[in-house]
Amino acid sequence: FFYDESCGYCKLQAEELAKNRDCVSRHRLYLIEINRDRAMALRWRVSFVPTMFLVENGRYSKVEGVLLGRDLRRFLGCGW
Repeated sequence: FFYDESCGYCKLQAEELAKNRDCVSRHRLYLIEINRDRAMALRWRVSFVPTMFLVENGRYSKVEGVLLGRDLRRFLGCGW
């Protein structure tokens, strides 16, 4: 989860991740503040926050922007 501390949408996404802790806990979550770890942001080609990656079996899915409720759970593979 790439974020910026001053980003309102990032705070909203972080709250949504916390609300869906049961689903999020099935994955290893890395919080990467883009201003503190620019090299990692460049490596993953992050140009927009919030951005999340779901990495499984060497492949990844990327979403830019906020995912709420059902959409977040679906992205994380928990569905409804």
